Amino acid sequence: MPKSKNLACNAKKASTKPRVSKKSPKPLSSVPPQKAFYFYRDIGAPTGKPASSLDEFSHQLETVDAASIEFHVKRGDFENWVRDVFHNNKLAERLRTIKTLGLRGEQLRKVVREEVQRNMLIYQK
Repeated sequence: MPKSKNLACNAKKASTKPRVSKKSPKPLSSVPPQKAFYFYRDIGAPTGKPASSLDEFSHQLETVDAASIEFHVKRGDFENWVRDVFHNNKLAERLRTIKTLGLRGEQLRKVVREEVQRNMLIYQK
């Protein structure tokens, strides 16, 4: 079974709401600009696409250049933002795991976006 399938299967087991601290922004709320995620293609090469919520982040993942997603996954930027801003360790760990799959391009975009959306669905229930 491909590694990306295992990731999706494991997510079904973890359908409970992740723990977040009371000081954390609500998972579906927006954060101020200084805590927003800013997409880059490379160091010093911003895309001009920020995300101030997980919902906005998910939508930006649809259209941002795939090279930007690869850049941030390789550096661990997505997992760090989710952990540091939303205090969502479970999603951060899932995003860290994606890095180990060796995915690129559209396949990487799809898997990252699915994880973020899956996490948002937990909070919408």
